[in-house]
Amino acid sequence: MDQLNSDLAAWGAKARHHLERLPNELTRDIADDAERRQRRKQLQQAVEVRLSELASAISAEKAALRHVGWCRVVGAGVPAEPTEADSEAVSMAHVAGLLRDDGWGVTDVHTRGEGFDLLARRGHEQRGVEVKGVWESAASRGVSLTGNEIVKAGLLGDDYWLYVVDECRSGGRLFGAYRNPAALFADAAKDVPAVRIKGSALAAARSEAGDEAPERS
Repeated sequence: MDQLNSDLAAWGAKARHHLERLPNELTRDIADDAERRQRRKQLQQAVEVRLSELASAISAEKAALRHVGWCRVVGAGVPAEPTEADSEAVSMAHVAGLLRDDGWGVTDVHTRGEGFDLLARRGHEQRGVEVKGVWESAASRGVSLTGNEIVKAGLLGDDYWLYVVDECRSGGRLFGAYRNPAALFADAAKDVPAVRIKGSALAAARSEAGDEAPERS
């Protein structure tokens, strides 16, 4: 138990360090001082909430074992699909083009570990955009979000968007754009390290969440 608490404390310290850096990292490119301060304040408030939740999650107490049920666990990793890299490239280019056509300035940040792929700005608006590409039909395949993506989506709230592009095999089409997916798909995010959003859930949410997103074949 002592070792577990020690490991949890070490993990918590790292998580706190990353959370505390977020407000500065996400606002450092905003040129306008007033807007940068406002955005930073909003992010700091969100971080404080997460830090409070983190504090209650990094300690463990010993108690009597109690059998509550059983489950079958099937190992799963990153799908070894040869089309995955192609889908990512197609979908990223497609969404970046859609955003630029709609007047957004777009920066590719997918290699920075930010928890999203594109940083989009238009005037005082800002979006962290996570792009998911599907080789065939998103309604059939669905998409997965990593723990890092879900955490960042929770922190950014309405400023975080999930764009799903399917039919990447034929150039890609926007299947749907979903604002605040951490809240929209909250039921899919319970007690799992990676969130699998079923195609049926994407289709059901598309009409409501994607109204603001432009569509292009």
